[in-house]
Amino acid sequence: RSADSARWQESLRRFYDRVRHGVRDRWIDYAYLRIKERMAAIIAPDSRVLDIGCGSGDLLAFLRPSVGVGVDLNERMVDEAQKRHPCLRFLTMRGEDVPELDEKFDYILLSQTLGEIYDLRVLFRALQSACHARTRLVVVHDSRLWQPALRLMEWLRLKEPSPEQNWVPSDEIIHLLHLSGFETIRMFGMTIAPLYVPLMSAVLNRFVA
Repeated sequence: RSADSARWQESLRRFYDRVRHGVRDRWIDYAYLRIKERMAAIIAPDSRVLDIGCGSGDLLAFLRPSVGVGVDLNERMVDEAQKRHPCLRFLTMRGEDVPELDEKFDYILLSQTLGEIYDLRVLFRALQSACHARTRLVVVHDSRLWQPALRLMEWLRLKEPSPEQNWVPSDEIIHLLHLSGFETIRMFGMTIAPLYVPLMSAVLNRFVA
């Protein structure tokens, strides 16, 4: 099973090494802004924050942590994140290896990362090592209902391509968190319309999501 996990992670590394850039990513323009705003409303400034799958580090920096640590498998993105946000710390590391940090955080953020994790239970158990009694784990994940729309957006070059995903339903995520010692405090929908359409997106995401 560890060999399968290693092959999965190596396939992710190869994907991000060859993925094209420069596509006008209207998905990120709109949906990512909504994620940043909602996370800033949940995560208090000047907190100790660990971001799993940090990418460019922009979300972590937006949260204005007193201590910010981001980990990601993509070494190129980690290097870029460190250049963009020198006051924060970024490491090329699997989320499952977080115990090596030997640090505690107020918030642990998993934003659109779960689909790229081989074994969620292994990850969740590893994250316990970075928790104190009041740590909050904040999870953002995409609904499987979006899968056809996201693939269409990639084909139309409105969104950068994504690697193969594990589309895990919310109830299964909650179950695995419970098995790993976490308690679910709150769950809510955030975005029904992932692509910006004037007026329509705002109405759907405010009153229906």
